[in-house]
Amino acid sequence: MDNKPVLDNLHLNDTSRNFYKQFKVRKKDSVEDSAYTTDYTVVTDYAQNDVANGLVTPFEDIYGVQYDYVNWSKKEDKLSVFDTTDELTKKTTVYAFYTNNKKEVSEARVDLDKTIDEARILTGDPYLKVAEIAEINEAIANAVETLRQARDLVSPDGNTYLRQANYAELQQGNRCT
Repeated sequence: MDNKPVLDNLHLNDTSRNFYKQFKVRKKDSVEDSAYTTDYTVVTDYAQNDVANGLVTPFEDIYGVQYDYVNWSKKEDKLSVFDTTDELTKKTTVYAFYTNNKKEVSEARVDLDKTIDEARILTGDPYLKVAEIAEINEAIANAVETLRQARDLVSPDGNTYLRQANYAELQQGNRCT
């Protein structure tokens, strides 16, 4: 089962991109046994991106968080690698497990916001030249625009944003200020 693709900012809430394949495996058999080749091939083709709407990695959600596929897991919320050669003894659901950089993106947003505040204070320095203040103000405007990005908002160049700024964009905004 893979229910993360619905988060992709390019295909938001498109459940047809999620993956679900159910098949029965006899007790004490593994999914790699020859009797299950046809069913298991559907899963491997999806994971190897050999079919339409296959697994896409990495992808970003509307909050700029990047998701990277790691492996098939027996648990949905943490990685417990599913060994395809193990004998199955009970009903098992296997999930596509992804890591994400949500924490880093959140921290980068906070850091950029603090940097903007510090830069605004710096513009009041009486020892700065007018050109230097103008340069800082331009960097502040760019950083504010980076933080303002959100799905369906229009950018200054007329394009519509599909997501909030991702980690790299936030880091770039932080370097400019």
